[in-house]
Amino acid sequence: RQMCIRDSAKSLAAAVEAVDCEVFSRSNENVRKLVFGLCLFHAIIVERGKFGALAWNTPYEFSLTDLMVSAEQIVSLAKEEIPWEAVNYLTIDLNYGGQVSDPIDLRLLQTILHDFQSPDILTDNYTFSEGYPCTCLLYTSD
Repeated sequence: RQMCIRDSAKSLAAAVEAVDCEVFSRSNENVRKLVFGLCLFHAIIVERGKFGALAWNTPYEFSLTDLMVSAEQIVSLAKEEIPWEAVNYLTIDLNYGGQVSDPIDLRLLQTILHDFQSPDILTDNYTFSEGYPCTCLLYTSD
């Protein structure tokens, strides 16, 4: 279990490093929360792929490019109000889901993303996992 947590932390660190610091500096707090949630989502699906057939029905190569394009789209779309339907469509159906060929894998991808890209993430003291509050320097007050 420790190895799995360590690998996930490495994947998250790589995802956060891939997103240009400028993305965070030119964004408001809600956008930074969404981009951080996207980084967590990316780390989880990349780590999930290491479990072979237990993870996905078909193996997929999700890349940092998928993450960076999705982050840039969030920043450009979510200036004032967040267009949830558009953000989720672009992230799942085009950027990540465009390479997913199995309908069950696509449904799983949508389900995982919902935990990381929903209005709930914008609330104060939001936790990604019950009992484990997420305090992140990426979305500190302006």
